[in-house]
Amino acid sequence: MTEAIEKTCNFSCSCVRDDCSFKHQIELLENRKKFKEIYEKMHDKEKHRETDPDGCRLKNCFYGYLCRNKDCGFKHFCSYEGRVVITRAWNKFQKQQEAESLIPQLDELALKYSSESELVEKIKKLLQNKK
Repeated sequence: MTEAIEKTCNFSCSCVRDDCSFKHQIELLENRKKFKEIYEKMHDKEKHRETDPDGCRLKNCFYGYLCRNKDCGFKHFCSYEGRVVITRAWNKFQKQQEAESLIPQLDELALKYSSESELVEKIKKLLQNKK
């Protein structure tokens, strides 16, 4: 019995096709759309060109622009230095999203607890659960 092989999308993290059936490092389409915006803003085609002088990069990397392996032998269409820049910008965006998702919960806690010390303790527990 053969196992079905799940194919990785050639556009990886920057694929914005809503009907794409391939596998992506960033699963949600909305997140990939945001990633593509960040990528287009941060990627310099000349400065971040990936070289392959030996012609050994035959397969695309699943992690694509978010690959942090300096010695990865797969194709990324972006140099390691460019991937670092893009990854930092993406991580910053994700942290902002996470912080924004906490706001409704923090507002609810502020209304629920009248004492400041109780509120601080509940916020600490909420933040620990997010890790």
